[in-house]
Amino acid sequence: MKKIKIGKYTLESLTTGMYVDPYVLYREYIQNAADSIDKAIIIKIIDKKDGKIIVNVLKDKREIEIIDNGCGISKDKVFSVLMDIGNSEKKSDYDKGFRGIGRLSGLGYCDKIIFETSAAGENIKSSVVFDSIKLQELLSPGKYENLELEDVISQSSNIEIDEEKKEEHYFKVKLINVNKKLKLLDFEKVLQYLQETAPVPYDTESFEFGKNINEKLNDLNIKIDEYNIFLCNEDVVTKVYKPYRSKLVVDLKKRILDEVEDIYLDVIRNDLKDDKLVALVWYGKIKLYGTIIEETLKGLRFRKSGLLIGDRFLANQLFKEERFNGWVIGEIIILDKDIIPNARRDDFEKNDDYLFLMKKLAAIGEKISNEIRLTSKRRTDIQKNSKDKEANRNNATSTNSISIIKKIDELISGIEFKEGVFVKLEKILRKYDVSDEKINNILEDFKL
Repeated sequence: MKKIKIGKYTLESLTTGMYVDPYVLYREYIQNAADSIDKAIIIKIIDKKDGKIIVNVLKDKREIEIIDNGCGISKDKVFSVLMDIGNSEKKSDYDKGFRGIGRLSGLGYCDKIIFETSAAGENIKSSVVFDSIKLQELLSPGKYENLELEDVISQSSNIEIDEEKKEEHYFKVKLINVNKKLKLLDFEKVLQYLQETAPVPYDTESFEFGKNINEKLNDLNIKIDEYNIFLCNEDVVTKVYKPYRSKLVVDLKKRILDEVEDIYLDVIRNDLKDDKLVALVWYGKIKLYGTIIEETLKGLRFRKSGLLIGDRFLANQLFKEERFNGWVIGEIIILDKDIIPNARRDDFEKNDDYLFLMKKLAAIGEKISNEIRLTSKRRTDIQKNSKDKEANRNNATSTNSISIIKKIDELISGIEFKEGVFVKLEKILRKYDVSDEKINNILEDFKL
C-alpha cells in the first residue's frame, strides 16, 4: 500500500486557519495546564488547593509565559507529546484538551515558541523550540513544495535537554517576540478574556450565589472545574475570577442599577438514557429593566469542564428574540461527557445528545422570554397609568384655577353694591389653598 502524504499546508490550517481569534492561545495553553494539574492531583503529586497556573504578560519584553505546577511530561514522552500532530493520548470524556493540536495555536503570533517541562522524580528538563519564522518560510506558497508536514515540523523545531532538580515538576510555554498589533500583551484585555473564558472560581464576595452553584454541583457529585490562575506583569499579580457580581447596570439610555436577588437552578437529565445528567443551568433573578450593559456579564453562556464554549451569543438561538439573551446572566454547565465541543470550541458536535440538550434549553429560553415580555408589559402599563393620573391632576388644577377666577370676577362685578367684599374674597382664596402671601398681594391690589 502506498504511503499517504500529508501536505505541509495542513499545518497552517491547524494553526492560524483553525483559530481566528489570537486570544484563543491563552485558552488552549491553560486547558492543557489544567489537565496536567488534574493528573498531578490524581497521582498525588499535589493537592487541589496547591495547583496553580501563572500567566505572565511581559509587554516590554514582548513575551508571554503560561506555567503550571502539574505533573509535567517525562523525558521519554516529550518527543511524541510535543512533536506529534493530532495524536493526543487524552480522552474527550475527561480531559479538556484532547485533539493534540492546541499547542500549535501560538505559532502564528510570535517569532518563537519554547516548551519547557520536567516530570516529578526526574532530574531532566526537556525543551522543545519551534521557530515560527523558519516555519512560515517553509510554508511559503511556491517554495519547498516537495516538503511534507513531517519535514516542516522537523526542520523548524529542535529538542534540548538540561539538568533539573529531581523534585521539580512543571510545564512552561514561552512565546518570544509576540506581535504587538494583536493586543495579546494588553493586560486588561487579557484579564477580561481569562475572566470570561478560563476555568476559574466565582468571586463569592461580589457574587454570593457562586456558593449555591458549587453546592448544587457537589450534591450532584460533579467535579468542580476551577483552578488558581494568576495573571501577572512586571508590576501586578492578579488572581482571576469569573466576572459575575450581584449588582448590574442595565438599559443603555437610562443606565439603571439592577441586582441579582436570587438565582434559578435547573438540572437537566436525559430520561431516555437512564436519567443521565446532562447539564446544570443557572440564571439570575433580576428585575429585567433592559439589556445588561457590561459585555463580560450579559447572556447565558455554555461551559464544559469549566471552559467557555463559543461566546455570549451562542445561546441567542434559545430565545424568542435573540436580544433577550442580553437581559440575563447565567451559565449552561455541560455535565454530559457525550456532548463534545468542536475543534475550534466555538460550538458543539451535532450529535443526538446535543440535540436533546438544545430541546430542553429551548424551553428554558422560552420561559425567560415570556418573563421578559410580561415584565415589560407590566412596566408599560404602570407608566401609562401614572401618565393618566398626572393628566387628571393637571385637569383638576386647571378647573380649580378657572373656578377661582370666576368667583373673583363675580365679586368684582358687584364691588360697588355689596359690603364686605374683601372678606368674601379672602374666604374664597383660602378655600382653594392659596398661600397667605398671594392673598395679601391680591387684597392690596384691589385696595389700590
